[in-house]
Amino acid sequence: MAELNRISVGEFNISQSMTISEIENRVKNGNLQGIITLEEYFKDYSKIQIEDMEKFEKYINGVNIQIKDICVSNICRVYYNGKFTGIGIIKNGYLKRDIVL
Repeated sequence: MAELNRISVGEFNISQSMTISEIENRVKNGNLQGIITLEEYFKDYSKIQIEDMEKFEKYINGVNIQIKDICVSNICRVYYNGKFTGIGIIKNGYLKRDIVL
């Protein structure tokens, strides 16, 4: 095999894709139709709210923090003071950062 092209992932298809310059032009012109945020992409995952600044700083710096929240899956949306900050992974009662915005 010389080449492999992925044409779809989940509900997304390559026919919906845009180039970086197309996205830049849309943003510049205020036309955000067809562009979704990372938060929207993960909308079906549970939400974890971190209130304590010390815990949040540890989380951001890669330290696994113990949590009491239960997620439906091991992937969850992470918020600090009500603001979406990224995606975390829960394993054995500890939250580990995965994607940080």
